[in-house]
Amino acid sequence: MNFFKNNLAWIFLALSAFLMLRYHMIGSYIDENGFLIEPFYLIPLSWLCFFASMFCFILKFTRRIKNRR
Repeated sequence: MNFFKNNLAWIFLALSAFLMLRYHMIGSYIDENGFLIEPFYLIPLSWLCFFASMFCFILKFTRRIKNRR
């Protein structure tokens, strides 16, 4: 449990990068009926993980500063 507590921000950041990379690897195309097919759900998930990692980094940084005082 201590591993996840200390590295949660890095895990979220890696997951965010993986999701965005996966979005670009899958790509998008237009099917025979003229509909755009793309994995759009990966974009908001990637941003959500990115903001979660930034929140964890800021929280970790403020706790470290608070503990030094």
